[in-house]
Amino acid sequence: GAVERTAASIFADSVNVLDFGAVWDDSTDDSVAVQAAVDFAGQNNCELKLPPGTGRFSNISVDTTYQGLSISGVGKRRTFDGTGATQKLTFGQVDSSSGELLQSSYSVSECYINDLDWSLANTAKSLISIAATSISNCQFLNHYGTAATGFTVSPYYIQSQGTGSYFNNKFSGWFVNSNNSATAPMVRMDDISGGATNGANEFSDIVFELCANGGAIHASSIRQSKFERIFCDDSSSNAAHLIHLDTASTVGSQASQYNTFIGCVSDEGDATWKDLYVEAVAGSQTVMINCRFDYVDIEASPY
Repeated sequence: GAVERTAASIFADSVNVLDFGAVWDDSTDDSVAVQAAVDFAGQNNCELKLPPGTGRFSNISVDTTYQGLSISGVGKRRTFDGTGATQKLTFGQVDSSSGELLQSSYSVSECYINDLDWSLANTAKSLISIAATSISNCQFLNHYGTAATGFTVSPYYIQSQGTGSYFNNKFSGWFVNSNNSATAPMVRMDDISGGATNGANEFSDIVFELCANGGAIHASSIRQSKFERIFCDDSSSNAAHLIHLDTASTVGSQASQYNTFIGCVSDEGDATWKDLYVEAVAGSQTVMINCRFDYVDIEASPY
């Protein structure tokens, strides 16, 4: 038969930031309360719930030793009729000195940040910043966001270090806004391991708006990865390749090879700054299927 549980055991499965003193009134800085709630949930293997409305917080640290930590929100309700709650979790930097939603220098695996509505105010801080030995099996799905005007650091920044690699990560279902004054790409994936294979990553169903001066995706030493239904739109000036795959500068790093583009569209580049630029010292073995790019430069041998 069914196992009866006490009310205390049921409530122990989850905690609310309001229980730790958060005001959650869209003006009070609730960083201290949110950090306390994250620590408690992480140490006690329970879910952290964010209440209705908007809370303001920044520079929250998630200890990578936490097991079973889950953070969820009820969503951001639009102000006009008929749309309801569009995302489960809403994150906005408090001001121009705010920190990241997620920052880690430890290896990260099976990190899922999904159904996220975000906005950034700090031009020099990312939304997600991971610089670690290994970044693997992570998912960043269904993101809707707006970057800080003139940002100089990529909102999504991933770098494999030491002897590690980044592999089998999925980025899908985004509508993200850059701006023509940005000087960094929306997504930056780099490698300073000097030889590790960074493969099996997937970018799919993503719309990049206004990404000319910084570009959309810049990935180094990426292999066996798929770019499917990527759309770059409304870039009014150019100072970067929109999708750029190259070899990391670290000695021994491998070239970006064996990547596949399916159903991608971008006609925002020019003869200098390409819609797609694959920079390789040897055969890139790039596959393109049903894509529309105005300006393409694939060094070595494409398919």
